Amino acid sequence: PISDDESGVVSHLVNQITNPVRWDKVTSRLADTEAIIELPPAGTLTRLVRRALSAQVLPINSPDDIPAGQALLAACMSYAS
Repeated sequence: PISDDESGVVSHLVNQITNPVRWDKVTSRLADTEAIIELPPAGTLTRLVRRALSAQVLPINSPDDIPAGQALLAACMSYAS
């Protein structure tokens, strides 16, 4: 939880930077995900997700990639309904 006071914000940021990322927990929570869109700067997480999950992964690196992201979202939305 983020606090309104300055010391709480600083403490939260320090925790975010100094604690390890639990990639095993992240991938287990995303296991049933159909598609993942990575926002800029994109690439590193895309490669990691492709190795760990069967979801479609789309990195958005520039405004030119936005139509592909919209198409992927539309496909997922129509699949879900």
